[in-house]
Amino acid sequence: MAITYGWEITEILTDTVDGNDNAIVEVSWKRVGSEGDVTSYVGGTSTLEAGETFISFDDVTLENVTSWVEASMDEVEHSLLEEQVQIAIQTIKDAQEVVEDTKVVASFPWASEPE
Repeated sequence: MAITYGWEITEILTDTVDGNDNAIVEVSWKRVGSEGDVTSYVGGTSTLEAGETFISFDDVTLENVTSWVEASMDEVEHSLLEEQVQIAIQTIKDAQEVVEDTKVVASFPWASEPE
């Protein structure tokens, strides 16, 4: 099964930039990955530079913000995020397998039978 990735925006900081009030200058995010019933994420923060077009905070969409976050990192950074999520998901799946294979022993072999 393939991992499905998405973005979750956790915090946005605004400031006045080039006369534009509430310009988004920093975004905290999570890169979330899911495979079956296992989900994990890696979080971070991106500092944004002023773009060619200003979008008012009241009009900004999730798609706008995630595209700015993606544009703020290079391909290597983006790949490393997904690799970290993949490793975390595999770690969770491995731990689930160990728990499923664990047997609970009701009594110990050296315990004497009750009298």
